[in-house]
Amino acid sequence: MSPSRLAVLAMVLTLGVASITSAASTVLRVEGGQVGSALRARAINAAGERWEATASIPVERELSIPLDVSAGWRLTVESDGFWAATVEVQESPTRVRLWPAAEYELRLVPPRATAAPKEMTIRFSRAESATGSAGDQPEEAEMACNPGATGHARCVGPSGRWDLRVKSPGYAASYLWDRRATAGEKLDLGRVFLVPGVSVLGRVVTEEGPADPGSARVRARPRAQHDVGGPGAPAGLEKKASDVGLNPWGYFLYDALPAGAYELVATQEGFEEASVTVELRAGQDVELRDPIVLVRPLHLDVRIRPAVDSDGASWTVVLRAERPEGWTDVARGAANEEGAWRSPALPPGRYWTSVQSREGNKMASAQLDLQRGAEAHALDLDLLEVVGTLKLGESELAGDLWFGGRHGAVRVHARADGEGEFALVLPRPGSWKVDVHSDTEKVRATGVEVEVERPAPGKAAEIEISLPDTELRGTVRDSKGTPVEGARIALVSVSTVAGATFVESDVLGGYAIRGQAEGSYSIEANKGRATSQRRPVQLDEELSPTEVDLVLEEGKQLDGIVLAGGAPAGGAWVLGMPLTAAGSLAAGILEPARTDMTGAFTLELPGSAASVRLIAGMPGFTLSVSRVELTDLGATAELSLDQAGGHLELGRHGPGPTADGRIGLVLVDGEPVDLALLDFWSRSQDPNPSTDALLVVGGMPAGAYSYCLLELQEAMLVMGGSAYPKAQACTSGTLVPNGTLRLPLP
Repeated sequence: MSPSRLAVLAMVLTLGVASITSAASTVLRVEGGQVGSALRARAINAAGERWEATASIPVERELSIPLDVSAGWRLTVESDGFWAATVEVQESPTRVRLWPAAEYELRLVPPRATAAPKEMTIRFSRAESATGSAGDQPEEAEMACNPGATGHARCVGPSGRWDLRVKSPGYAASYLWDRRATAGEKLDLGRVFLVPGVSVLGRVVTEEGPADPGSARVRARPRAQHDVGGPGAPAGLEKKASDVGLNPWGYFLYDALPAGAYELVATQEGFEEASVTVELRAGQDVELRDPIVLVRPLHLDVRIRPAVDSDGASWTVVLRAERPEGWTDVARGAANEEGAWRSPALPPGRYWTSVQSREGNKMASAQLDLQRGAEAHALDLDLLEVVGTLKLGESELAGDLWFGGRHGAVRVHARADGEGEFALVLPRPGSWKVDVHSDTEKVRATGVEVEVERPAPGKAAEIEISLPDTELRGTVRDSKGTPVEGARIALVSVSTVAGATFVESDVLGGYAIRGQAEGSYSIEANKGRATSQRRPVQLDEELSPTEVDLVLEEGKQLDGIVLAGGAPAGGAWVLGMPLTAAGSLAAGILEPARTDMTGAFTLELPGSAASVRLIAGMPGFTLSVSRVELTDLGATAELSLDQAGGHLELGRHGPGPTADGRIGLVLVDGEPVDLALLDFWSRSQDPNPSTDALLVVGGMPAGAYSYCLLELQEAMLVMGGSAYPKAQACTSGTLVPNGTLRLPLP
């Protein structure tokens, strides 16, 4: 009888704890260990069946074992002086590797008056200082090593040179670095002090190599969402943040941080700070997959042509950086006589550069990505003098004009005198949108389209801006009929994308807006929690003045909680879009709320709101899109964030409306979401894989999607919930959990 047959017979004779119901068998391939040595095997399957056997390792190193690969068996083998990891029996042959073993001893020390945990796992990672070939020890291994009542544990594991991770349920992981365990000997790891909570482990390197453990530091800064969510972070988080250093191998460790979103900021002298965002959840330690990389500072070199403005004055360059709290000014300075300007030291990243004249006009603006080898940028201006006349109807108008819009990235101001005449220098010819204000005549015109043609050499371009003599006026009152002073009135075009016009009611509650283009609008008013219904308005010069009175109603309050993975989500942001029962927007998007440490939030809503569309998010989790019905007494909402989201890829048509005036919306299970919000959500993720041609949005919930390009009026109806887009205006698909859905331009 062959040795292998004897091995099988030995295993059958020692069959133990439970019988095997299946007659199927699997070949076990044993690697490592010594031929002829005793081999002890035990297994358990998904049904709770158990199996044990002993045998000798045969020369062929193959044994037949009565375990079915389809029954979910987990197999552990042992041999004197050797250790093997538990394996899943999923194929034949199933391979087991025996490694030279060492004994490990340690004592867990829990907090005072706390019993020692009953469970513990040790993870082995090959230390960087380990020498020899890869076959001398596994790259990684993990084993259970449960301690006794006093916290003392003694277990057999693989020998080698290790970085060890010790973990017990309810406590932050502990790390023991560069420990050498010699085969056949005992390694005393000493006492391991347990800290309740979770840990964050990461590594810091520089672009030139390892970071300096003596000067590099890492700070956990509570994450304040930029653009959405407002300033600040959940109360209590900032008190927990502190600096930590690096160990000799460049690793840093935080333990006992409370749940929430954090920005981990690494610094070292001579390098720009670098950061990553992490989300801590109760009971789950975090290990950063990639190191935080510190780089040498860069300098942005800007060259402006022409080198000076039309009066011979130097240009001013203003530089803004994209930070977690939003776009922030980081540098400002005057260009030299050659139009050149160099920034102070900067980290790589996304910046916004603007060129300003002596009067403060923003003549050029550009977003750029600063990287090594891409530090030089040129900004060319095509300056031309412009003279013009401003009229309201047939009469000359004195007032202020902003070419590019009062709040545009490029904007040039001019003042028309009593004869309506004005002059200015523009950075280019072509199409401009102009805002016009005249306090004396109550003119508030937004987005007036003006075409400026290039003049003959040595001449100034001549233009005339004639505003229609439309007038919208009315009174704002409260629910008792009392005039309300200081109410904020918003007039929004629903036939163009000109933007909103805002005015305030006077001491008698009155308001007036003149000079707006003819067309369809909506108007609403608010003061504090009180809001009016959104009213439709049609402006026509021949029918002016148009009178619309607005009544403020006391608002409603929505209280809610955001849960992330079933635990309260501190620091999440929540956007609310209130909707009327008639299927229209009750008001514009409200100020976003941020959850506190308990995950709670409150939204103030207009009294006319019958429901509210809620969008919530937090780094590391899937965006939540839902709708909540309201009552006169308000409502409560529970929003759940998970980590089963996927990636949505949308074909881009460029910023703003398309050439024919259509705008983009995405419907998530029927609920519309604005593209600007999805762009923000994409930019908040690191890394951001979006390109000029493709908007890539991670962390999107699984479900049915439609990507639509709609006329503005149709988009307003869809946003209000009273209409659904036509199929031909959309591309559609289904996003599966952890999947990717690409939708081209409709």
